[in-house]
Order: sequence, then C-alpha cells, then structure tokens
Amino acid sequence: MTPKLSICVPSRNRQRYFQETIRALLESPRTDVEFVFTDNSDDASVMNDFMATLKDSRIVYLPSTGSTLSMVDNWERTVEATTGEWVTVIGDDDYADPEIAGLLTRLQAYAPEVDGLSWGTLDYRWPSSDEPVAGNLFVAFQDNLLILPRDLLIQRMFGWDDAGMVPCSGMSIYHSAIHRRLLERIRTKYGRYFENPTVDYDSAIKNIVNGTSFYVSPRPMSVMGVCPLSNTYAVGRLDDMKRKAEIFNREVGRDVDLDEEVQAFPFKLATGLTATVGQTIHWYKTKYKFSYGGWEKNFIIACQRNVEAFRDREAFDIVKGMYQQAVDTWCNGRYRKYFQPVFKERDIEIRVSGFSNEGVFIDYNTPGIDTPAAFYKLVNDITLPIPNIDIRREAIGTVMSSKHTKPKNKAA
Repeated sequence: MTPKLSICVPSRNRQRYFQETIRALLESPRTDVEFVFTDNSDDASVMNDFMATLKDSRIVYLPSTGSTLSMVDNWERTVEATTGEWVTVIGDDDYADPEIAGLLTRLQAYAPEVDGLSWGTLDYRWPSSDEPVAGNLFVAFQDNLLILPRDLLIQRMFGWDDAGMVPCSGMSIYHSAIHRRLLERIRTKYGRYFENPTVDYDSAIKNIVNGTSFYVSPRPMSVMGVCPLSNTYAVGRLDDMKRKAEIFNREVGRDVDLDEEVQAFPFKLATGLTATVGQTIHWYKTKYKFSYGGWEKNFIIACQRNVEAFRDREAFDIVKGMYQQAVDTWCNGRYRKYFQPVFKERDIEIRVSGFSNEGVFIDYNTPGIDTPAAFYKLVNDITLPIPNIDIRREAIGTVMSSKHTKPKNKAA
C-alpha cells in the first residue's frame, strides 16, 4: 500500500538530536506513514549502529555515503527515496505529528485538487549550557482550515508583503506537506526537486509558482527545534553566523555569492538571514525570468529587522555596516531612507503561563519538556485533536492580505 505521507529527516553531524527525533516519530502507531531518515555525517558508524537496532517496516534509511554531500544534494536523494502520496521534510532537531496523514486523507475528500497543506508550527529551543531556555510560547485556539490563495502567496514571497525578517508565505516542503503530483511537476520542469543551496526557500518558491491549490491549518502540527548546531541558532549571533556561512559555502563546493544569477546583487550570504533569502529569490527571478515589481521597500524594512535582532552593540554595528553598504550600493541608494535600524537592549524575559480566551501560554521551563516531541505532546494535550479539525465547507475560510492589493507578477 502506498503511504499517505512520507516524513523526511535529513541530517548532518547532529546524531544526538537525530536519534531523539527518530525515536519520537516511531512512537506513532500509524501504518500509512513512511519515515525517510538520511544521514550525511562525517562518521557514518554512529547512525548505522543506531539504525541497526530498529525494526520498523515504515523506515527507509539512507546512510552516509562516505563523502560530504551538500545540503541540496542530501535533500534531493532524501525526497527521491520517498514513495508517499504526500511529502514533508523536517530538521533532525524537529518533530512532526504523523497524524497529519489522516488530515490529508480527509482534506483530499473535500478538495481533491489540493497541492499543499501547511500548518501552525511551534518553536522549541533545546536545552543548552550556552544559553538557558527562558520565556514562554503562546498557542492560539484555532482548529479550522483556511484556503491560501496563490496570488497572496506570490505577493508574500516576491513582494515581501507582511514580512518579518523573511517572507511569511510558507508552503515550502519544509514543515508543509506537498502532493506528489506537484513535486513531480517541479522535477520535470527544473530537472530536479532542489537547485538552490537555500533549499527550504527554493522549495517554497517553486511550489507557489507551480501549484494551484493550497490550504493552511493554524493548529500546530510540528515543532521547529533550535539546537546550538542549527543554522537558525546563528540569528543574532555574529561569530556563529560567519562560521556557518563559511561551512555553507565549503559544503556547497563554491562561493554562492559568485553565481552568475546573483553576482550583481549586493546582499551577500554572510550579511545575514534576510540577505540570504533575498539572494535566493533574486536567483530564481533572474534564472527563470520571473518579474515582480514593488517589493524593494518591504525588503529593506526586513533587512532592518534582521539587524535589530542583534542585541550585542558591537555585533549590531558590524551587521548594520554590512547591510548599509549593500543598501547604499543597491539601485544607487534609492531605498536607503527605509533602512533605519535602532539598537535594542535584550528584552527581560517575562514568564507567564495559563489560559486566556484566545489561547494558552506555556512556559518553556515546564518540567519534563526536554525535547521537541515532549513539547508538542504538551501542546497536543490541550488543543483539539487533529482528527477533529473541521473541514466542512462552512468552516473553511480564506486568508486575506492585510493590504488587499493585487500582486504584480508575470512568469515567463
């Protein structure tokens, strides 16, 4: 029987977290899911020995090849190994609920044409001796489905509409489920599933451009973990950001900033997260002649937010200088008036917990919460079960743009 959902977990040199994620996923009793675990570590024996202890017919295991693969190639071989009707990818320090498979079955009965389903995600910071976990997370009580219009997704991605440090479009294969027919349409058109080294945004861009029907559930169904080895951990940390940018280029095997499509784009990988995503979108628009106007101001404001994420004064000034140089160079400085970052002292964490009419606050330091799966279980126990999500026609709404503007796009 073809699995309804393939949950993919590619990994590199984070075996401790990878093993915890595998254990948590395998606790699910569902038989309509497939787990594709892919190791890309320098020492293959660690995961090979661990996987040899597991006997579960739902597992597809791809061991390390003995040589370092780039992230894009490791993700490519991971998705190539899937057989599920739907596919999602999570990090090796993350978690996704296999119950998503049942929701996909029900959603297809309502909307057979659906190409993608995204959902609410939880953020979880693994305990670390470097930085104790502090603060709390708010979980909203929303349990319906919403239609995500393709025009709105394009507006959010290419127009940076409503962006934070990065576009809020979603619909990447990373923490969303993408139907097989869309994945194969992408591979046929572009020659492979993933091309750009920023694989999550490469995926989101292509899904949005090539898909037609998308839905979202605000109800949390997965956890984005952050451990000290995560790329996300580098946000707001200058030394870690530089180190991971160097590793990124080394494992890709080239200086990505020198690629033909992005050479003239002054926002370089080492500048920061917003610059990296901006470069990825610029790469796609240049290579595939996809035009979109009116995005520049929103992008510069997102760059400003990236700088303001640095709460150490010296790091703030350095990153501000790198962005300022790019802003001044780009379009002859036409958009420099929108770049006015303000240094902000580190916020004092206020821990609260308990219920409100809209949702619940959960303290990250709740006893027993030491993995993303444990954190998810706590949230899952106080929210409506996934099988109870209402997908009746009268319960499904539509996500609207805050600006209600018509996107200006033209695909060649």
